[in-house]
Amino acid sequence: MNVPDDLPSGKQQKYDRLAGLSSKQFDRAYVRLSVKGHKQARDLFRKEKASHNNARVSQMAATGLPVIKGHLRKAKDMANDMNIDVSD
Repeated sequence: MNVPDDLPSGKQQKYDRLAGLSSKQFDRAYVRLSVKGHKQARDLFRKEKASHNNARVSQMAATGLPVIKGHLRKAKDMANDMNIDVSD
């Protein structure tokens, strides 16, 4: 397997931005990204669960959705504890 030496352009820009932050700024950015990513995952799992295009994929999404929702709740709790607005 070939492992790339570099990140794709968009990912490298995100990495560079995060790498330049102070500890506090990084923590806040990390929490925001965590909530955003878990919202995206939740939406994808919901879509696949409802699609019924592939029974195995729908079942995997149905099984994983509660886990994703739990992670999203914890990420939102972190944001709340840090006074970070992550409302839609």
